[in-house]
Amino acid sequence: MIRTGLTTIAVITMAGMFAQSALTAPAEDLGKVHFETSCKPDAQQHFDQAMLYQHSFWYRASQKSFEDALKADPECAIAYWGIALSLLYNPHVAPPVKNLAEGAAALEKGKAVTAKTQRERDYIDALSAMYADYGKVDHRTRVLAYLKAMEQLAQRYPDDDEAQIYYALALNVAASPSDKTYANQLKGAAILEKIWARQPEHPGVAHYLIHLYDTPALAEKGLAAARRYAKVAPAAAHAQHMPSHIFTRLGYWQESIASNIESGRVAKEAGDFHDQLHSMDYLVYAYLQLGQDGKAKAVIDDMTKVTGFTETFLPRAICAGCFAGPLRSGARRLEGRSGAAGPPQPAGECASDHIFRARARRGPFRQSRGRQDRHRQARRAAGQAA
Repeated sequence: MIRTGLTTIAVITMAGMFAQSALTAPAEDLGKVHFETSCKPDAQQHFDQAMLYQHSFWYRASQKSFEDALKADPECAIAYWGIALSLLYNPHVAPPVKNLAEGAAALEKGKAVTAKTQRERDYIDALSAMYADYGKVDHRTRVLAYLKAMEQLAQRYPDDDEAQIYYALALNVAASPSDKTYANQLKGAAILEKIWARQPEHPGVAHYLIHLYDTPALAEKGLAAARRYAKVAPAAAHAQHMPSHIFTRLGYWQESIASNIESGRVAKEAGDFHDQLHSMDYLVYAYLQLGQDGKAKAVIDDMTKVTGFTETFLPRAICAGCFAGPLRSGARRLEGRSGAAGPPQPAGECASDHIFRARARRGPFRQSRGRQDRHRQARRAAGQAA
């Protein structure tokens, strides 16, 4: 699944799932978002804060702020939409059944309260497509239904940037892995590029552009967003990490290393243990690409020292065990073979799993910046032929 290679690993970076300390991050260090509601002023403030977290995938923090909006205004029906949105965690991966039950219940409460505007009611109805008959209808079918609902919402409110942004994200989530024209991704990116011109500090715009361009054939288009997102939301570990998706696609290993060192630092300070481990995963990947085995091993050793990670829902959890086995199996030295670096890992795998398998198939990962153009061309050709 081209789009859900590194993309899915990133979006299973449910950074906000563990980031209660995110609630202390200054709003100005998370970007700028305003989602107009009919709620009371205090609730509106909590709602906008929740959207800042949501657009940088800090789901637990966003849910908490949406709940705070309800405390400030029990009739803020759209806050239930926010809670249900947070409970989906990762839009590209099916959430746990427990979350589906809770999210569906939240939407029903939102409908019972009755939002004061038709627009808010339409948002609630659109998200309901992701929860409808979740016990009987598979995730992919519900994703496609949600895409249709978001398309209608975006058409109904063409001047509502948040509707357009979430429609663009839905296009990416629903994109067919067999479509090598990347029609959905390019359509979504075109929507966001226009919004970016008028909302350059919006974290979701830069963030989702990276996801939309996160495939070998499109990666160069994502460089501007990759370099912008970290600056827009410096307090978000995920915003520091996401640029490395594009850097990895293009073979910018030093830039990927810098991104993930910073992401790991921010995550560690915030107590976001999953984000910390996830950035270390990519850090190992980049070091191995450069043949810096000692540095890769040092990061792996440091992973075993990360404590406090207790999350139980994580597809192929990023953990030290993902690395130790392949490393001990003899893949310590990445040298002596020819060929371009392997493509990023398939959905649901740790970077290390793919690194060592790709090494055996295609050769060394060591490369200098001077060789990157040739390697990028090889990767793009491989991606287009896949």
